[in-house]
Amino acid sequence: MALSRVRYVAAALALVIAFAGQETRTLAGTTGGLSGTVVDSGSGSPIAGAQVTVTSPSQTANGTTDAGGHFTFLTLSPDTYTVTVAKTGYQPISIPGQTVFADSVQPVAVRLQQALRTIAHVAAVGAGSLVKSGTTADVYSVNAAGQRAASALGGGGSLNSAYAAIATVPGAYVIPNQTGYFQTVHIRGGDYDQVGYEFDGVPVNRSFDNYPSSSASALGNAEVQVYTGASPANSEGQGLSGFINQVIKTGTYPGYAEASLGIGTPTFYHRAAVEIGGATPDRLFSYYVGIGGYNQDFRYVNDQNGANYDQLAGIPLAADACGDPTHCPYAGGVFYPLGPTNYADLASVSSRDVIVNLHLAIPHRYDSGRDDVQLLWDSSALKDSFYASTNDIASPSCVGSAAASGAACANSIGLGQPVYYDGYQWNCQSAVGSTFSAGQLNAKGPACTSTYYFPNSTNRTSTFQNIPVGARDGMLNDQEIEKLQYTKNFGSTAFLRIYGYSYYSDWFHDAPQSAYADFVSCCAPDYELSSHTRGVSLNYQNQINAQNLINAQASYVTASTIRDNNTQWVNFATIRQYAAVAVNAADPYGGYCYGPGSSAPQSCSPGNMSTTFATWAQLQTGKAPGLPRTCVDPNVATTKCTYLLAENSLWATYNNIIPKFFSASLTDELRPSDKLLLNLGVRLDSYTFQGGNTDTGPARQFWYNAYNLDNCVNNLNTPGGGAFPAPGGPGAPFTNPGGPGGACPAGSHAANLVNTSGQTYTYN
Repeated sequence: MALSRVRYVAAALALVIAFAGQETRTLAGTTGGLSGTVVDSGSGSPIAGAQVTVTSPSQTANGTTDAGGHFTFLTLSPDTYTVTVAKTGYQPISIPGQTVFADSVQPVAVRLQQALRTIAHVAAVGAGSLVKSGTTADVYSVNAAGQRAASALGGGGSLNSAYAAIATVPGAYVIPNQTGYFQTVHIRGGDYDQVGYEFDGVPVNRSFDNYPSSSASALGNAEVQVYTGASPANSEGQGLSGFINQVIKTGTYPGYAEASLGIGTPTFYHRAAVEIGGATPDRLFSYYVGIGGYNQDFRYVNDQNGANYDQLAGIPLAADACGDPTHCPYAGGVFYPLGPTNYADLASVSSRDVIVNLHLAIPHRYDSGRDDVQLLWDSSALKDSFYASTNDIASPSCVGSAAASGAACANSIGLGQPVYYDGYQWNCQSAVGSTFSAGQLNAKGPACTSTYYFPNSTNRTSTFQNIPVGARDGMLNDQEIEKLQYTKNFGSTAFLRIYGYSYYSDWFHDAPQSAYADFVSCCAPDYELSSHTRGVSLNYQNQINAQNLINAQASYVTASTIRDNNTQWVNFATIRQYAAVAVNAADPYGGYCYGPGSSAPQSCSPGNMSTTFATWAQLQTGKAPGLPRTCVDPNVATTKCTYLLAENSLWATYNNIIPKFFSASLTDELRPSDKLLLNLGVRLDSYTFQGGNTDTGPARQFWYNAYNLDNCVNNLNTPGGGAFPAPGGPGAPFTNPGGPGGACPAGSHAANLVNTSGQTYTYN
């Protein structure tokens, strides 16, 4: 049901009831314009001094034609306007249906007839089409009504997102049946990370890798713009193949309120949303508030999730009968049909969104114009879960029986009891990089080593506790945008706009089942990514004459980013069990490692377990093995070995790059005539990336030295290549066949990898 233009209190009350049962630049994207010339219908002469008024529920603006009969309004909120023109001695005229789109200036032709010739004259013009004049790019605009009508075009998982509107646009392809965050959009054949995105002028591509990090909710969209060619030179969200911009609604006079409820069955779906907008009669203050949320489940095979078929493969039924041991667990001589697709299928999604858009007008003392202050706040959260719980994987015949505890049920398909994969952690950080005798290490180990419990594990009484049978792997995406903008209008033909914004986004994975059984995983077991972007942008636009609209723009953006793909939970595994290594006491950081079988140095490669390592299990129990008697280094006199504590147990691919981006552009929309438009522009982008601190102590230098001793590169400083194919494939280094520090083959030399902290790279 829908309520339109009802009392605000009633709509707000409806929202409270609806949510009671739920769980808990022109800068692109903000304003557009109208411009035109007023002429005498008889002689075609321009009419100076005519009064021009443009009116819509969102905004009213007044102006006067210049000596050439020209008028321009540059900072109009997207809406449908009526243009009224009056001049003494001429019959007034009203032209309704002039639709203003963000980031474009629409032309309007006005002809006035002298008052004595005609009693009245009204001209009607259509409301505009997807392809518009006033722009030199292929830009399509889908308004709120069109978006509602197209809500199912992106598939059932896109009912409440802007992706459905994007799917209606020629040249844009949205892969069907996606849902939620980071849906793939291809524009004119471009890849998913070649599309620029803005949210009311705020760029929402992650600055360090250009991924779109918004869930693109449909709530509050006045229009969704899709550029299927080059982005405007002054757009903030640059993309190689296209550009998408969500324009947020503003308040109107008279006000409006709309509430909606949605229920779906047999697959569970429910939604509630309310939108309220209004303004004072003089439009000095306007507001828009939108609150919405939905929960949705997904089923496969049929409405019963394939429950009426053989469920040996779990729910939903596997897509294929598997005989491939790569993808299928093995037990009792049988490969069980765990198809590689079903446990990565989405089970449910829930979303919550809030948008507040406020505008405050500041009247001029010297003319009828007014400046504008905008405060925008958007907050959203999106949570996904996948068919990956023990009950999903196991045969339903086990559920509800004595085996419903999970063990026998899971064993029925050969998986065993899924458990949290815990690990070890070293608590005495200051000791990393220090040397110890075997006795000292044995004494320190138990005090400094403790259990690292898998993130969000529910029972920490001991290691490897059972995962609850109903716990599903999942993802969480959050978004928070704050924007403060000031627009200084110089009459109706020029303005200066400055805004600052803060944009926070995250992407968290919590997938203990994926850690236990990665061949059926949906997600990285523990992946944490957060990016806090801060930016400022300045834009000046001036219709200097009837032919030239000049636009100058500059912006700066930086971000604090942390991407942590945590794999610490696998440090029980063979390749990650070591903690301390035997080294020469006279040269502990030289990069030479020693084993018990020989006094000659051995490779320090993490996979070379023949070297004497003290493992995490040994440190925890205080049972580090004894050291080799002697260590021989070609450059150091024979001496006794010692232990170097070379690891702190933290394992992850980790990125904390700091991007610092600057851009500037200058454009001119040149109209030599009413039928010809040239858009000329030049843009500079300067991308600077500042690396993180890699100077983390002597243990780090030890590993650099060890790498250089173990590896060779060709004489072009390219790893591998030439006559020495690399074991790891093209571009990888190859192991020194002479052993640590030995002679490299002809045509190559020892690697010289240098630890340079905080490196900075700039690309213009």
